[in-house]
Amino acid sequence: MYLYSRPLVDRDYRDIKEIFLDNFKNDLPVRDLGISFDDRLADRSIGYFADKEYREMIGFQIISSHVKNKENLYLDYIVISPKYQRSGLGTAIMWSLVKEILKNRESIHLYPANKRLAEWYKRFGFYYTNGGYLNFHSYNTRSYKGSTCPVTTLPFKKIGFKGASRLERCRRWCSRFFGY
Repeated sequence: MYLYSRPLVDRDYRDIKEIFLDNFKNDLPVRDLGISFDDRLADRSIGYFADKEYREMIGFQIISSHVKNKENLYLDYIVISPKYQRSGLGTAIMWSLVKEILKNRESIHLYPANKRLAEWYKRFGFYYTNGGYLNFHSYNTRSYKGSTCPVTTLPFKKIGFKGASRLERCRRWCSRFFGY
């Protein structure tokens, strides 16, 4: 299955709300979605579609930045329609986001809705910080457990996975599969 994407626009809100309610009806208030949608970074918040004409939205990601420090990115939501869950699309979208964060040498923060999702995010190199937040840093000064060897300096074949931190394994995986 091909996945088509474009930045979210105001007319997408109805589809976003429907997917949100299908996933979080009893867990999160819809007003939180509205606030995130209004405060989103327009170029980084993406809608994912099943067709080239962008008729059937199958998921979305909303990214915002901190009010005072615009360099701090927040992944407010990454949601896949229940119809398309467990097909690998969410994982592909997340790896794409991780690749972009690594390429731009950024960091991104999120607050997981539940423990199951927290474990899913940890597979991509996110780690817990104060207050229950999960962070992903693409640079060594704040990397998980002090990783010392960035993938950009050594080829993948010379670096093994054994004993590496989650962040370092994520960097190596991205290097191998995305050519970063």
